[in-house]
Amino acid sequence: MAKNLKVLDLTNCKCLTRTPDLFDFLDLEILIFAGCSKLITVDCSIGKLQLLKTLNMDRCDSVEELPEEVDSLEFDRVHHLWIF
Repeated sequence: MAKNLKVLDLTNCKCLTRTPDLFDFLDLEILIFAGCSKLITVDCSIGKLQLLKTLNMDRCDSVEELPEEVDSLEFDRVHHLWIF
């Protein structure tokens, strides 16, 4: 397992309806779901990504809501944020 993964780019994964469980990837700094047009659900584990600097959810038009755990991210340290 890639425990030290820094970048996860799932751009244009047209069949992705739910983000993966990210608990095993706490070192992620860049997370990209851009163009995942069928993405509906964002896993609550996203709130545990304390090193996250970039979150790109551009063109994720089907996302109904973000989990409450996203509030635990310190957006003042997130340099780039694109959400729909």
